[in-house]
Amino acid sequence: MANLDNIIENSEKETTRFDRFGEKYKDFVQKHRILAFSKNLVVAGTSFMIGGYLGAKAAKYGTDSKAIISGVSVLSQYIAGFAAFLPLHAMDNYDVYKGEDNKFKYKELAKDTGKLMLSFGVLEIAYMIGRPALHYNFMNKGIEPGTASLYSDLICSPAYWILAIPMAKITGVIKKSKKKDSNLTSS
Repeated sequence: MANLDNIIENSEKETTRFDRFGEKYKDFVQKHRILAFSKNLVVAGTSFMIGGYLGAKAAKYGTDSKAIISGVSVLSQYIAGFAAFLPLHAMDNYDVYKGEDNKFKYKELAKDTGKLMLSFGVLEIAYMIGRPALHYNFMNKGIEPGTASLYSDLICSPAYWILAIPMAKITGVIKKSKKKDSNLTSS
């Protein structure tokens, strides 16, 4: 029985590879906020495109109106994209969104999301007009709605993503760590 107690006690003291990876990832995110934000954009962008594709495919079964199909595709993109981006952004910036009481500050995350969306105002308007128009035109040329969604994303999304990082830095969505570590100021 003493041997079992020793095994349990030692296992609680040891860190697993996953724990060490988690700590290394947190350190990486602390030092390289822009890369972490870029990673989140890539993951969310993939979800964004899949959401638009699936939205267009689903809408096709409900209506023949190409304008409605394009609108549903864009709406499903935003839902899928933000559903992927916000949790990743919150996890990578947990130290920024954690209050003194160690509770997560949801209002601060919502405020930063609003700042990001407002800073993209002109870009959002251009995207909300251009992307559905391209989607609609591709469908008029006989391209299947889901494929038309992907084509219009491949044309419109790169400009949007390229401007996301500078806009996030300007608006303060990419924040510095609250830790006062000399290693963090060098990057």
